Amino acid sequence: MGVYDCKGNNTHNKVQQVRTVEILINCAPRPSPFYPVNTTIYRKTNDSVILTFTFVAYPPPSNLDAFVWKKLKSNEWVTLQNSSGFFIHISNDRLQTNLSKWQLHSDDFTNYTVRVNNDIGSWEHSFVIRANVQPSAPELYEIMEDLVTQNSVTIEWKSGFDGGEEQRFVILYKKSTEMAWDNITLPGAITRIALDGLDPGTAYEVKMYAENTIGKSEETAVQHVVTKSYSVSSYSSTSALGGVVGGIFGVVVILAVSALIWRCRSHVFSGLITTKQCLTHRNSFRKYEDLIRRQGYNDASTTDGSYATCRIDSSQSRKANQYETIVELESRDYSIVSACYDQRDNTTSAKVSTSEQTDVSSTDPEYVNLQI
Repeated sequence: MGVYDCKGNNTHNKVQQVRTVEILINCAPRPSPFYPVNTTIYRKTNDSVILTFTFVAYPPPSNLDAFVWKKLKSNEWVTLQNSSGFFIHISNDRLQTNLSKWQLHSDDFTNYTVRVNNDIGSWEHSFVIRANVQPSAPELYEIMEDLVTQNSVTIEWKSGFDGGEEQRFVILYKKSTEMAWDNITLPGAITRIALDGLDPGTAYEVKMYAENTIGKSEETAVQHVVTKSYSVSSYSSTSALGGVVGGIFGVVVILAVSALIWRCRSHVFSGLITTKQCLTHRNSFRKYEDLIRRQGYNDASTTDGSYATCRIDSSQSRKANQYETIVELESRDYSIVSACYDQRDNTTSAKVSTSEQTDVSSTDPEYVNLQI
């Protein structure tokens, strides 16, 4: 498609003959090979910009409605008009169109498209305006008072213009009495954070800014906040709880010590009672031992030396019965005492038996014969 010239001459014709022929080919719009399109444009805020699209088509678009410019805004494509802050220009041959903006704002750094159509078909071309500036300062920056605690402060903000590049947020904070600032760097997608590890009842200062590969924004105004102090009620509750726990522990210790002392005293008291009983029975046995010895001597001395008739009066019967009773008591007491002093009392018992036999036999031989 285009204009072609045909020229010719010979020896008979000294004037060259020229004939112009225009060849027209029906085609849909497409970018012109003679005017490369710059699809990515870098600008700064408040700069001007012109987006140009030159194409070839036949027949050319028939009217102005064949040229449609759009802008991507909040993930939606919006059709641009001359009244929207942009100016749309179309050439006389209708083979070129321009989109102009004289003063760019942060929301103008986005994607654009132009669509051209004719009777044969259509073509759509894309542009992008990118910023090469530092980001804007965060907006609506505030400290959330209802989320302030003894050890943390929560801040929230809205991200501003990123300058056409990926941005980050830097949080600066410090105690009001100090000079050095602590900082935290966050990705651009985060717009809220809680600053932890703070001291209770302490005044702090907080500020922030945004940055990208080109530079950083201005810092926000300094915000002042005071962390909450520990309340008296919570302190009292903590003290009361500690007192209760300490009291319970003390009672347990006292009960344990008391039980141990009682157990030790019980063992000691039981041993004393046993010892006392043994000593009491031992003393009783000694009394019976002496009585038996005296009784043996009295019985031997009161005999008349003749046992042919062996008369026993009532007094002697009582003495015999008394002797039997004493022997029985002696035997019972001896069995009790033997549990405490087995070896020693056995020896004593043996001595008592020997003494009885010796005293009786030495006093009255006939009594021995009668006993046999």
